Amino acid sequence: MTEIHNNSLKENVYDFLKQSILTCEMLPGQTISEKDVMEQLSVGRTPVREALLILQNEQLVEMFPRKGTIVKPITSKSVLELFSLRKIIEPAVAVQFLHQIDLLTLLEHDKKLKTVCTNNARESILDFYKTDIAFHEYLISCSANEKLISVCQPLFLEGLRIGMYGVKTHTNRSCEETYTQHHQIVQAILAEDAQAIRNTFIEHLNEAQISALASLT
Repeated sequence: MTEIHNNSLKENVYDFLKQSILTCEMLPGQTISEKDVMEQLSVGRTPVREALLILQNEQLVEMFPRKGTIVKPITSKSVLELFSLRKIIEPAVAVQFLHQIDLLTLLEHDKKLKTVCTNNARESILDFYKTDIAFHEYLISCSANEKLISVCQPLFLEGLRIGMYGVKTHTNRSCEETYTQHHQIVQAILAEDAQAIRNTFIEHLNEAQISALASLT
């Protein structure tokens, strides 16, 4: 019973910290005070430390012995590396596994993103970015390659965090622009046009990269 209770506390702390980091309530580079988290959530040190270790493995925090923990910074170098990797992986996967993509599911993702896009309320921004990321996750999942999926998961989480940081700095792209680019990717997949898939993906990721770099200045 005690073990189950401890796991539940760890999961609660993990969910709280992860949400705070991804939404940039905790800003990149910000120090995470274990004491503050303990007091805020009324928990002991152990579940806080365990949650932070998981977040470190997910590349969302950096832990330094005897110095504490910070939210992983977003730098120009990390942004360029992130999008460079995504531009290599995502177009190639979409083309190589084109015939493993379920078109009805693809269109459902397209429709959902458009629906979320029509809600311009600030509180819907996180839902929009989560829906955006879900689209990219789905295409990678069509490879049925577990190692590839696990490699891409932290990339997508970082993409979500960068998008939310753009909201904080008022440099994020409009929902309409992002949806239009996603829709172009969908149309290229429906047409089974390999070159168009590559081109639309690269254009979409380049625009996201430019926006991310702008948020840092």
